[in-house]
Amino acid sequence: MSGAILTIDEMRVDLDYTRKDIVNLAVICNNLRDFTTDQRGEPQRAQMFKVDLLKYEAILATAGRLETTIENKLQAAKKELGLPEIDVPFHPQTAADVLKRWDDGQGVFTIEMGGIGPSYEQCIQILVFEIIRDNLKTQFPDEKDKDASKEFWEKFGEESINRTNGKMGYSDAQVGVAKQVAYLALRDSWEGMLKSVPQDRLIQVSKHFPTL
Repeated sequence: MSGAILTIDEMRVDLDYTRKDIVNLAVICNNLRDFTTDQRGEPQRAQMFKVDLLKYEAILATAGRLETTIENKLQAAKKELGLPEIDVPFHPQTAADVLKRWDDGQGVFTIEMGGIGPSYEQCIQILVFEIIRDNLKTQFPDEKDKDASKEFWEKFGEESINRTNGKMGYSDAQVGVAKQVAYLALRDSWEGMLKSVPQDRLIQVSKHFPTL
């Protein structure tokens, strides 16, 4: 599952860069077209610009085909994972997506797991994202293998907990629920996890904890 998520993220990046290239190439082509018409009194220069225009038009066409190829592969990967065709920036689809929003300081919707107070809840959510960070490439065991699943769960998130507990001071309850959220997000995608709970349990969080 995690490998497919990373592939989707990589394709999104490639698609973004390709589309930026297309915009830049289109500007160059338009400028060259202007130069070919403005150089009517200088036929040699006009011909030079025409040659350049043909070259860049060919590159632009190649970039357009590349965009279509990446887009088709991206949509096929999303369909395989059961993700929607259209990305909604405010509602990340994968665990990798939501981690980037968190790291960028943007707000994200998550599941309320504490119910005791803002500071208690923030500690849980911080640990959720640190566990996700450390396990994006983790391979999950077959859930039918009870012994492997039990051993995996006991060690799951251990690195993240040990790395951050000195500053945070988690309770056992906070660790338990943070592991649950991170596990579901990595296994089912962030969107799938949010859809698995009643809507009244959803809250918005950010790594920039509100202060006066």
